[in-house]
Amino acid sequence: MSDVLIVIPCFNEKNRLTDSANRVDSFLRKNNLDYKIVISNNCSTDGTEGMAKDLCKKLGFIYHEVNEPGKGACVRNTWIKFDSKVYAFMDADISTDLEVLPRMEREIDRGYDLVVGSRYLPDSKSKRIIGRKLASLTYIKTFNSFFHTGLSDIQCGMKMINKNVRDNVASKLNSNDFFFDSELIVKTLKAGYKVSEVPVNWEEKKGSTVNFLIDPFYFINGIRKLYFEVNK
Repeated sequence: MSDVLIVIPCFNEKNRLTDSANRVDSFLRKNNLDYKIVISNNCSTDGTEGMAKDLCKKLGFIYHEVNEPGKGACVRNTWIKFDSKVYAFMDADISTDLEVLPRMEREIDRGYDLVVGSRYLPDSKSKRIIGRKLASLTYIKTFNSFFHTGLSDIQCGMKMINKNVRDNVASKLNSNDFFFDSELIVKTLKAGYKVSEVPVNWEEKKGSTVNFLIDPFYFINGIRKLYFEVNK
């Protein structure tokens, strides 16, 4: 088996999990890749659990259950559970073109510790609703005004790390929800690890759980807490 383990965190993804899992399987077969794929069920209540188990059995993926709610908790707990040299996660809707995965792995092989997929580099291609794009860009600009990461994207759901970052950074993160990505980047840089950014082709899928009334306050509060934590 490969030394790359990829987590697909799933919360109530019954309506699109089959299509997403089959897309991943087709990509791996087409490119002769033996990445270990973990479908990690995260407190789903819509039948995702049974579907995920059936898909894992059919496709040779690994099923894992995380009983702590939140994407961050799901990814972190799954990374900790399994042993590998390289770890990644991708959002269950597979908005990011999977062709970027081998490139991200090569960046790890080149000595980078965290590789971040970006929708906003010159070679990136991104299709999304203008309101969501503006909200995303506003968040990135605000975030970088506090943390100066030098990255063009923070929240793209495609990231890869090596085992050192898994053990010394990711396993100790506090964020259980979508702020996990932001905290991972800041604390990886703070620890002195090398971070690379690669362009992705990305297309927004239906069913986004972004809430324009609530989420901005959640992320602002996350920035505030993280800023004071890393600048003690």
